Amino acid sequence: MKSRSRVLLPAAVALFCLLAGLAAAPADAQSSSRANVSAVQILVRDLSTRQEIGTVQPGGTITLPEGARVRINMTALPNGSYRNPLYPATEFIDLNRTGVRITRANEENAAADLEILPMRNPNRIQTIQYRITDTWVPAGLRTGSFSIRVVPEGGQLGSTGYFSTDQARNLTRTLYRAILMREPDAAASATIRAIQRGGYDALVQAAVNLADSDESRIRVYERENVCNQQRLLALYKNLLGLSADQISRSQWDADLRRLDRGDIGQVVESLLRSDRFRSRYDITVRSR
Repeated sequence: MKSRSRVLLPAAVALFCLLAGLAAAPADAQSSSRANVSAVQILVRDLSTRQEIGTVQPGGTITLPEGARVRINMTALPNGSYRNPLYPATEFIDLNRTGVRITRANEENAAADLEILPMRNPNRIQTIQYRITDTWVPAGLRTGSFSIRVVPEGGQLGSTGYFSTDQARNLTRTLYRAILMREPDAAASATIRAIQRGGYDALVQAAVNLADSDESRIRVYERENVCNQQRLLALYKNLLGLSADQISRSQWDADLRRLDRGDIGQVVESLLRSDRFRSRYDITVRSR
């Protein structure tokens, strides 16, 4: 019995050391990531739906309608393989002292709830200052500000640069499938950001830019069996949700003639500005 206990003791010590090492690994990884923070940004979410509206870089601007209620979170972005964002303790301050009400703040959770107040001048810029109190964030990143461009109340999703990230991503995918007849690639991130920040007008402009690109005008035809008839079907299907048997002959002939003339940008813009497209993607455009 004595010899057996001598055999078990080293094994138990080894197991203990292994478990201790595993338990310490996440903390070590997090400590390493904290030492390699390279940037910070502010995440903005709709307070009622929890949907992400967008992110703002220090010194940047996000557009919100008056009356909006949002939650902002400071996020620190580490380098290396540990890519999950961190949330340093942060204090937010309304520099204007009017126009934005901080209804709730939690410095430890790097969060604050904001209400954009109605005022006589809704077209205004409000500045929010932040101060990160966690010292593991590099000193040069701990203080700064961002701006909120306030637009008139009643601006809805898509009408004033108020697309969520998911909406902008889904709309970008739709444009790529309709115009380039393929899935988005890494280059699509710029289009997603432009649509998210610029709303419906930016969406239309992004679509026209894709239609007028070299890939759309030249390289797409290098694929097998791609012709203007196939492209027009892809446009109707992805943008309007129409199948071949639902398209009127007069509209088909008119749009096909425009494609044959090389006016694909005009065809795309007219489809995006149609009531059917806006209704299908639940886009409300405020009258001007």
